[in-house]
Order: sequence, then C-alpha cells, then structure tokens
Amino acid sequence: MSPDTRPVISATRYAERLDRALAVAAVHGLDALLVGVGPDLQYLTGYLAMPLERLTMLVLSSRGAAIVVPRLERAAAEAGVQGELEILTFEEGADPYAMVAGRLGDGLDGIASVAVSDTLWASHLLGIQAAIGRDPRFRSATIGVASTVLRELRMVKDADEIELLRLAAQAADRVVAQIAAGRLVGRTEADVSREVRDRL
Repeated sequence: MSPDTRPVISATRYAERLDRALAVAAVHGLDALLVGVGPDLQYLTGYLAMPLERLTMLVLSSRGAAIVVPRLERAAAEAGVQGELEILTFEEGADPYAMVAGRLGDGLDGIASVAVSDTLWASHLLGIQAAIGRDPRFRSATIGVASTVLRELRMVKDADEIELLRLAAQAADRVVAQIAAGRLVGRTEADVSREVRDRL
C-alpha cells in the first residue's frame, strides 16, 4: 500500500471530534479546553506538532476552536491541521499566554473553568496561569486536567479508527508470518525485534 492510497482520517471526522470535545467539556462544566502538543492535539486536529519551548496550543471554547502557534510554525500548522481551524500566530518576544487568555475572555462572562491537557509542559501551564491571573475577568477561574473529557472521547472508536486498527493488525500479522517463515535459529531476540520494527 503506497502512501497515496493509505487510508486516512477525513477532515470532517476531525471537525466532529472538536464538536464532541466541546460538548463533553460542557457536560463536565468546563468553559474551555486547552490542548498542548501531544497525542491529544493530534487526535483532535491531525497536527503532529513539534514539542518546542514556544507555545503551540489548541484553544476550545464557546467561541469555537483555534490553534495558537509561533509565526515560524504557521506553515507546519497549515500543512498538519486537518479541516478548517483558525490559526493564530505570535511573533518572537510576544506573549502567547496573553493571546490564549484573550481568546478565552472573548467568549466567557468572567468565571472560567478551564482544563488543560495532561502532557502540557509546566512552563506553558505556569504561563497560562499567570496570564489568566492578570486578567480581571478570570479572578475566580479554576484550572484542571482535561484527561477526563478527552478520555471519554478517545475510548469510543469511530469507524475510521476501527478501519485503521484493522489494517494495522493485518499488517502486523503479515510481518509476523514473514519473519516466522524465515531463518530464526542463531538470531538474537534483539535482531528479530529490530526486523519486526523495520518491517512494521
């Protein structure tokens, strides 16, 4: 199977995931989800962002979804994000945490319950806490972890995920059959393991 014919998750499915994330967040009494670089960002947007000291963050609130990225990462975000998603950029030396707080403040009445992704770097979390603390609209804001909301979404696999898991399992079965049909005597476990990784 070539990269051109390999099945992928559609942009429509990513849009559905963002909508579901907002709906589940509301059920949990959350006003916003802040998702940093990691598997949750990729799950929600398709974007496999690089973990950098500069902030990359998906902001989900009543105002909708937007991703905040350094200006130098805009092209990568445009190429990686699946579907329509507002991309907000910041220049070197600017305060991206204030940008995130501003985005939150535009859609809220002043009391916020915000959840952040579990893999968010401490430096980014502290920056967000400071920016929210400086904004008088958020004097009573609370910050928690988003794992409860995101776990609920990711536990139930959609049709695209099920198909990709099926194809991955079939590929793994083919690899094991090919290796088992070859010469194993005299090879180390590390060598066989390396071949499994390479073939997969």
